[in-house]
Amino acid sequence: MTIPGGPGGVEALRRLRAVAPDLPAIASSGYSADTVLTDPEGHGYNGALPKPFSLADLGAVLARVLAKRT
Repeated sequence: MTIPGGPGGVEALRRLRAVAPDLPAIASSGYSADTVLTDPEGHGYNGALPKPFSLADLGAVLARVLAKRT
Protein backbone atom coordinates (compact mmCIF):
# COMPACT_ATOMS: atom_id res chain seq x y z
CA MET A 1 0.00 0.00 0.00
CA THR A 2 3.00 2.23 0.46
CA ILE A 3 5.01 3.20 -2.60
CA PRO A 4 8.08 5.21 -1.54
CA GLY A 5 8.03 8.48 -3.46
CA GLY A 6 4.88 7.34 -5.24
CA PRO A 7 1.14 7.85 -5.01
CA GLY A 8 0.32 4.94 -2.69
CA GLY A 9 -1.75 1.87 -3.43
CA VAL A 10 -5.22 3.42 -3.34
CA GLU A 11 -4.25 6.26 -5.67
CA ALA A 12 -2.34 3.89 -7.97
CA LEU A 13 -5.43 1.69 -8.22
CA ARG A 14 -7.62 4.72 -8.95
CA ARG A 15 -5.33 5.64 -11.86
CA LEU A 16 -5.25 2.07 -13.17
CA ARG A 17 -9.02 1.76 -12.98
CA ALA A 18 -9.35 4.96 -15.02
CA VAL A 19 -7.69 3.05 -17.87
CA ALA A 20 -8.99 -0.48 -17.12
CA PRO A 21 -12.20 -0.33 -15.04
CA ASP A 22 -12.55 -4.12 -14.73
CA LEU A 23 -8.97 -4.69 -13.59
CA PRO A 24 -8.96 -7.12 -10.65
CA ALA A 25 -6.89 -5.82 -7.75
CA ILE A 26 -5.73 -7.40 -4.50
CA ALA A 27 -4.38 -5.20 -1.73
CA SER A 28 -1.32 -6.52 0.11
CA SER A 29 0.43 -5.00 3.07
CA GLY A 30 2.44 -5.86 6.15
CA TYR A 31 0.37 -3.40 8.16
CA SER A 32 -2.49 -5.62 9.31
CA ALA A 33 -4.43 -2.72 10.85
CA ASP A 34 -4.47 -0.84 7.52
CA THR A 35 -8.10 0.03 6.73
CA VAL A 36 -7.59 -1.13 3.15
CA LEU A 37 -6.91 -4.66 4.43
CA THR A 38 -9.89 -4.63 6.77
CA ASP A 39 -12.25 -3.29 4.06
CA PRO A 40 -10.66 -3.86 0.65
CA GLU A 41 -13.92 -3.54 -1.30
CA GLY A 42 -14.62 -0.21 0.36
CA HIS A 43 -11.32 1.06 -1.06
CA GLY A 44 -11.90 -0.32 -4.57
CA TYR A 45 -10.00 -3.60 -4.24
CA ASN A 46 -11.41 -7.04 -4.97
CA GLY A 47 -9.61 -8.71 -2.08
CA ALA A 48 -6.80 -8.44 0.44
CA LEU A 49 -3.71 -10.45 1.29
CA PRO A 50 -1.84 -9.55 4.48
CA LYS A 51 1.93 -10.09 4.57
CA PRO A 52 3.62 -12.38 5.12
CA PHE A 53 1.61 -14.83 3.07
CA SER A 54 2.14 -18.35 1.81
CA LEU A 55 1.69 -19.69 -1.68
CA ALA A 56 -1.52 -21.35 -0.44
CA ASP A 57 -2.79 -17.97 0.85
CA LEU A 58 -2.02 -16.37 -2.51
CA GLY A 59 -3.78 -19.18 -4.38
CA ALA A 60 -6.87 -18.89 -2.17
CA VAL A 61 -7.28 -15.13 -2.60
CA LEU A 62 -6.67 -15.37 -6.36
CA ALA A 63 -9.29 -18.12 -6.63
CA ARG A 64 -11.85 -16.02 -4.66
CA VAL A 65 -11.24 -12.88 -6.69
CA LEU A 66 -11.27 -14.63 -10.04
CA ALA A 67 -14.38 -16.68 -9.17
CA LYS A 68 -16.32 -13.46 -8.57
CA ARG A 69 -15.46 -12.29 -12.10
CA THR A 70 -17.24 -15.16 -13.86
